[in-house]
Amino acid sequence: GIQAIDLVQRKLPLGGGEEVHALIAELRGDAQAARASNNTELGETAARLDAALDDLEGATRYLQDALSGGKVEEALAGATPYLRLFGLAAGGAYLARGAVNGGEAAHATLARFFAENLVGETFALKDRVINGAASLEAASKVLVV
Repeated sequence: GIQAIDLVQRKLPLGGGEEVHALIAELRGDAQAARASNNTELGETAARLDAALDDLEGATRYLQDALSGGKVEEALAGATPYLRLFGLAAGGAYLARGAVNGGEAAHATLARFFAENLVGETFALKDRVINGAASLEAASKVLVV
């Protein structure tokens, strides 16, 4: 919780919001390197990372727009799924980087497993970031007594 709030409120606005976009661009380089490696052991890693990074980019822009528009509570409602989304996208990219940069065959196997079994969650997480605030608010009225 608190790490997610810190990510959204303090780190996303750094450098006018461009710091996070620079990191996403760097992670896109890892997806491209995986694709260019032609390592068949990586399976669908590059394609899954592309999709995850698109999800991360979309969720990031949404949160930055919400914050700049004064919708802080709406942005914070998406903080926890955003942190998970960020972790999956970055984790997948870093595993791919390790596999491409001279890692053992096991590194490619692990990168592929992570990309093909976990990274696909980013689409649903992006949806929770963008569309989850209203249902969270409604649920809080019923669940918190």
